[in-house]
Amino acid sequence: MKPSSHCQICDLQKFNFEKGYVCRLTNKKPVFVGKCKKIKLNHQLKERLFEVNGAFDELQRTRKNAFLNFGVFVTMGFLVLLFLFYLFTSILGVPLIYKIVDSEPEAIEVVFRFFAILVIVGVYLILIGNATMNFYRQQKKTVLPKKNELDKLTEMYQIPYKFHSKIKQFYTGEKIITSHLKYRGRAYSKEERR
Repeated sequence: MKPSSHCQICDLQKFNFEKGYVCRLTNKKPVFVGKCKKIKLNHQLKERLFEVNGAFDELQRTRKNAFLNFGVFVTMGFLVLLFLFYLFTSILGVPLIYKIVDSEPEAIEVVFRFFAILVIVGVYLILIGNATMNFYRQQKKTVLPKKNELDKLTEMYQIPYKFHSKIKQFYTGEKIITSHLKYRGRAYSKEERR
């Protein structure tokens, strides 16, 4: 673990445009092995715990929706394409299309437009299902490493904590996220509107 990871939760961090984050005590980049002996864990740690664990809880809720959307939309898309295949091979068949062409030339255009629309709808549904799953995977790639790193740091400095959040969603789409954090014998709450 990089020493700069420790600075993200330390109240003694300071940002320098030339060097990035530096220690307020030394005005230098952190250089130590293992733990920082001068680390001050209070406000920055609390904010980082809220931020990272809130994002992790959101990821857990997104996971459920992603798998549900993936299953529903991909299944619907394949059903539409299967229906199209069934229509084309069983009901209409190639000889019937030739009969339609011979009798009414404009009818073939209507039939092919219908097939094209069904293909587009089927593929679109499959893409929607994949998009929600890809969004979840991208979020997971960014959130999970931060959560693991923060948990390692709190374990290293022997700071156990408990975090949970609740979401209240209104019909207007507005969300109120209430987060509760308990560490070092203190309880903190934070409410966020989205």
